[in-house]
Amino acid sequence: MAISDPRQSKTAAIATACVLPFLVMSGVLTVKQGDGLVALSRAWPGGEVGFLSTLAFVVTCCVVVSGAMALMHAWPERTPGRFRISGRARFLSAMASGGVAALLAGPMATTLTRPGQAPSGCDDFVFRCHVLSEAPEAVGVWLGVMLVTGLLGSLGLYRTLGRTRRTQ
Repeated sequence: MAISDPRQSKTAAIATACVLPFLVMSGVLTVKQGDGLVALSRAWPGGEVGFLSTLAFVVTCCVVVSGAMALMHAWPERTPGRFRISGRARFLSAMASGGVAALLAGPMATTLTRPGQAPSGCDDFVFRCHVLSEAPEAVGVWLGVMLVTGLLGSLGLYRTLGRTRRTQ
């Protein structure tokens, strides 16, 4: 199926329409619940570093699941029998995991800054300023967690879906 296929274009439009509200909600919650996020990250095992690392791990796993569902739809002949599910279940799984990833990515995205840049906008982004002043190493750690998790997830997808299955 080519990307220009009308069915695939419609599916991509529906997916974007489903995930977009989660991104907006993530941004609003990150701004409105900044003090709550600070309290939660302080109480989290490992503090701010552990909190952002957990978010990075969950977000990356959700992205890998969404990718797996898309690949299983595109290449049903490569999908092992134990992973074959209906199209509706694949779509719902992809949307749910994509929504969770979009919702949890907001707090992580606010901590990204240029190297050496002082935190600004602390009235709106309380969580960002807290992380950058109290635990600046958290950004590097969550980026590393995301890269390693994404690499391992991609290798798992390749191992599972990268080869054509023999039919018996």
